[in-house]
Amino acid sequence: MRAATTRHYSDAESLFANNRYDNAGYHYGFSAECALKGVMERVGITIDEVEVNGRTAYYLHFPELRRIPTQQAGRLSQSIAALLGRAQFLEEWHIKMRYAPDRSISKSRCEIWRAQVEDFNNSCMGI
Repeated sequence: MRAATTRHYSDAESLFANNRYDNAGYHYGFSAECALKGVMERVGITIDEVEVNGRTAYYLHFPELRRIPTQQAGRLSQSIAALLGRAQFLEEWHIKMRYAPDRSISKSRCEIWRAQVEDFNNSCMGI
């Protein structure tokens, strides 16, 4: 998961630098998903033991991943749990955006996700 986190973030940065905000935004969010799932594994939470609405975390994406049970989020760290709890965290990001028409994501929205994911990934990688 660590390698996937870094790979998706690097891809997002390359796409962002080339004004390809739709795919950059997608990869920023996917990077955060990998970071969260990686930190869950590192603290001993089996991704398949965490469920939201009857689906295991392994198969979940944002925004559903923000709804992991409080007891598991608290095991990660207070900073990660706090970031997940913010309503603005990856607001409007959804896995289905990979099918969206071109220019669906603005530069300003992508910049917000970029900053949020950088903070989030740094918090996760430290664990």
